[in-house]
Amino acid sequence: MKGSSAAHVIPVKRKDGGVCNSQDELLSRWSEHYSEALNHPNATSCPDLDEEQVNSVDDGDVAVDPQTTDEIRSAVNKLKLGRAAGGDAIAPEMLKLAIELTSFILDKIFAHVWLSGKVPSAWKEGIIVSLYKGKGLRDECSSYLPPQCARQRFCSCPPG
Repeated sequence: MKGSSAAHVIPVKRKDGGVCNSQDELLSRWSEHYSEALNHPNATSCPDLDEEQVNSVDDGDVAVDPQTTDEIRSAVNKLKLGRAAGGDAIAPEMLKLAIELTSFILDKIFAHVWLSGKVPSAWKEGIIVSLYKGKGLRDECSSYLPPQCARQRFCSCPPG
């Protein structure tokens, strides 16, 4: 079941140091924080990655065909039990308990997406969980880990 997100709101200070006095203000502050953390200017060219791209070769062993029902079944079987459901409120246990039906239905959905090239807007949504770093003040957004930018993990170039 989908629950209220209000129970998971972490109280934090406003940018000016004042105290957030309402749930709306708290949610607005977290929204502001993640907007700043996640929305950054377009990446600049990275010579390291550009060189890797130029020197890369196509790998004929990498499949570019749509998924198979067996691949879907294998992926569902690898899901860890006891994890929280996503925005669709479907827990891993539900998918695993009906593996044959799940894999059949998911195959139809994925095939349609593959052929149409149109990804459902709900697949572009995510749930951001603020994880305390273990240091710093708990009432400051900067004491929580933001999701990492993939470019920061793979490129040795300075940000810019």
